[in-house]
Amino acid sequence: MLNVKGFQARMMAAGVMFALVLMMAACAEAPQQSQGAAQSSPVAISQPVAQSRPATTSQSAAQSQPAATSAPAVQSQAAQIVDAPQILQAVGAVLSPDTARDVPRLARATIDTTGDVTVVFALRNEHDDKQAIHTTALADTLAILWAIYHSPDTNRVMTTTVVGTYALMGKTGRTRELPVLRAVLSAQRAAQLDWQALSLEQLPQAVDVWWMHAAMDVPKAAASQAELAAAYANTQGDTEGRAHKPLGPAEVHAQIDGMLLHLNEALHALSGNDIGVARSQFKQFFEKWDGAEEELRVMYPQQYAQLDQELERAEVALLHTMPEDGNTGRFALRALRTGLLEVAQDLEAKIKP
Repeated sequence: MLNVKGFQARMMAAGVMFALVLMMAACAEAPQQSQGAAQSSPVAISQPVAQSRPATTSQSAAQSQPAATSAPAVQSQAAQIVDAPQILQAVGAVLSPDTARDVPRLARATIDTTGDVTVVFALRNEHDDKQAIHTTALADTLAILWAIYHSPDTNRVMTTTVVGTYALMGKTGRTRELPVLRAVLSAQRAAQLDWQALSLEQLPQAVDVWWMHAAMDVPKAAASQAELAAAYANTQGDTEGRAHKPLGPAEVHAQIDGMLLHLNEALHALSGNDIGVARSQFKQFFEKWDGAEEELRVMYPQQYAQLDQELERAEVALLHTMPEDGNTGRFALRALRTGLLEVAQDLEAKIKP
């Protein structure tokens, strides 16, 4: 019995030792496997994610954002009207600098990207002789058109608009420099003209568009001063030379609504330093103003005096100053808007049933 028990004890001890050897071998392999898993797993998964996400999204956003925002800025800049110094020099070379009155001979010469040229000049005062002023205006316009289509910038010109201004006195006794002549000549039509044979009498028919204020358009030398005065009296209140049509309160209110619309557009353009649009809107405002000026003068004499003063201030700043005085024009337009709003409110109260 003792031998058997000793033998069993030795066998059990050997089994325990063998189990310990197996356990030690298993423990030695486990760190190697876990270490390999720890090395391979993060590298295979995290590395591509870390590289792909920031690189693709940030680079594309950085590249696309400037392209989307810069293109409109380039387009708007290309659409702006710019000064045309070579055309201004060419025109100045063919005109006498003296106007015989206190205004500059040449106000401006501009060109836009479509090739539209605009030249604004002041007519000469020929001793207050309307016929002589008319003849000189024709000669000056012909000389200006010839100079433009023979200038170094000829290849850029598609259409030319010549605007002549002169001081006209309104019914209130205020003298204002206003457009009295407009001639438009396209490059296509200019190429067909015989400049050497073209006479002053043929000029209105030779251009694409011709307009002259009725107060200045006096082709007959025999016209008397009384006839001139009558012709001018019939054209007050309309820059195009049409006879004035009397307006009622409701119609005046409608005209003021149109004025305010153009004033708001002009002020919006000035806030963005877009002088070209501001000038255009102010000229359109003039058309509405001229249609109701007489009624405003009679119905609101005090307000009219202030409005007329601000109107002249805006006109000088935006139309007759080179370069334009945007700040003065802005303040004058704001004062005009304020005054017209007060008149509109009073008219609205009067026309309500």
